[in-house]
Parts: sequence; C-alpha cells; structure tokens
Amino acid sequence: MKSIIITGCDATYFPLVEGLVRSLRQWPQLAVLPVGLLDFGLADPQRQWLVGQGIDVRPGGWDFEFAKRDAWEATKPWFKAYLCRPHLRKHFPGFDVYCWLDADTWVQQPNAIELLLVCAARGGLAAVPEIDRSYTKFVSNPSVWQLESEVAAHCFGPDMATRLRMLPQFNAGVFAMRHDAPHWEHYRHYLQLALERVEPADYFSRLAEQVAFNAATAFHDSPTHRLPSTVNWVALHASPAFDVATGLFVEPSPPHQPIGIMHLTADVAANPLTIPALDAGEPCFPIRTPLSFAGLLGLQQSLPQIRGLIAEHRKTPPVVQPH
Repeated sequence: MKSIIITGCDATYFPLVEGLVRSLRQWPQLAVLPVGLLDFGLADPQRQWLVGQGIDVRPGGWDFEFAKRDAWEATKPWFKAYLCRPHLRKHFPGFDVYCWLDADTWVQQPNAIELLLVCAARGGLAAVPEIDRSYTKFVSNPSVWQLESEVAAHCFGPDMATRLRMLPQFNAGVFAMRHDAPHWEHYRHYLQLALERVEPADYFSRLAEQVAFNAATAFHDSPTHRLPSTVNWVALHASPAFDVATGLFVEPSPPHQPIGIMHLTADVAANPLTIPALDAGEPCFPIRTPLSFAGLLGLQQSLPQIRGLIAEHRKTPPVVQPH
C-alpha cells in the first residue's frame, strides 16, 4: 500500500519539526516514505529547508466553515493547525494510508512507524491510548481523569462527557488511518459540532479536536487498533529514562523498552529535564537533557564520558554509616 507521513506547523514550531524530519531521515526504511507538511505560517528560509529535504510543503487553511472562525483567526490563528487532520486526504490525495505526526514528535525507533502503517493498512485506525503504568494519572495525579471529563463537557456538553468518562483517551497527535476508514467522517462530524460551541477565549476550547477524535473512535463500531504507549510516548505524563547500554530513551519502568516515538507536549518541548541514566537496568545517576532529537544526539555523543562516570561509580565502595 502507498503510505504518507504528514505533519504541520508554523514558524514557531519549526525547530521541533526540523527534529522530526531529521529523525525520519536517519532510517533508510523511513527515508523512502513520502512526507507532507501543511504550512501554517513558515518563514521562507524554513520552507526552503523543508523542500530541500524532499518534504512536500502545501498551504494549510481552516478546513472548516463555522460561525466563530473570524474570532479564532483574530486571537488564536494557530488553532487552524488543529483542524486539518480530518482532511488529510484532501490535502494529499492518492494515498492508501495516512500517518499523522504532530510537529512536536520525533522518531527514535522505525518500528513504531512501521507498526502504525501495517495496522492501519489492515483497515480503520491505528492510534495510542494514553495508558501506561508510569503515567502520572495512574500513579500520582488521578485528577487528570477529572480534567479530561471537564474538557469533554466544555467542548461537547455533559452527555458526551459522561459517555467518554470511563474510556481511556486516545492521543490525536500520532495516528495512522486507511483512506477508506469510516473514522474520517466521524472525526469531521464531531469536530464540526464542537466548533459551533467553543469560544477562542476559553482555555479548554483548543482541545475540542482531541475530544472529537475520541468520540469518533468511541461511539462507532469501526476498526481501531490500540497500540502500546512506546509508539506515542507522551512525555508530559511521564519522563523517560536514558539507557546507557543502548544509547536510547526508554520507558522509566522495567523492562525499560525503547521509546519508538517521543511526543514533546507542553513545557517538555522547551525545557531540559532531569532523568535517570540506567546501567544494566538500574538508575546510576541523574542527567539533565532535552528530550528532543537533538538532545538524544547530544547524549549519544557524550556516551564515552557517561560510561566513564559509571565505571568510576562502580569502583567507589559504598559508604557504611556507623550506627
């Protein structure tokens, strides 16, 4: 089947999408895949760089007609980048499988993309529920469940919020869908309903697209392939660890599987984090690093020094405190 990877951004998000493109290009099996990008306000040099990388750059628009569009354009024009996803077939026609990657994602392991495409090719949608044993909403911050319900109620009303309340939320930032999947129309339908309801001044309104994505999967008997969290690791919910043996970001809990796609939501994209370096699966010391693709390359370049520190740490006998 003929597949394409699509993303989109404006000038502000270009440094992130540059990391995404570089991460795709590092893998021969992914470098041959067509990549499209919807331009929501790039600068000319940024656009030229993308074209030079073989990216098919096309203009992005609002894709929906709704009464409050002018108000959104005046105050939050970036919101249109959230609305393109139900219309990917219109922007890049002629493909069998469409894989969307948010601009703040990047690919560490090619098998994550391959799994998305293979599962979607079987029919329907391949996506990742925000479920993992390390995510804070399962460990230390269950109030996230209430927040998700409040967002759904804000965007669609209490009845839909009640129907979605006990269902794990799919993250709409990484998915693959076959061209003939029924989800496309359901996704568009629910997002159109939300756009007539939400206001640009309301903080939760920007999440209407994510709720529409979940309604499209939850309320219709359409084939949906639920993939593991390593295929779309939402770093906002749990920071990864860094495995010194493999030189890769890994899930923070045993067995420390490598992360396939890193998703740098919110402040995670802008700020370095302190995460554990693992030696044979055991935390040995903390390291400070961005979770970006550039951050990974920096850690990999520093591996000789990191391994030297681990060797010194092993030589140092534990200090026994007197009773």
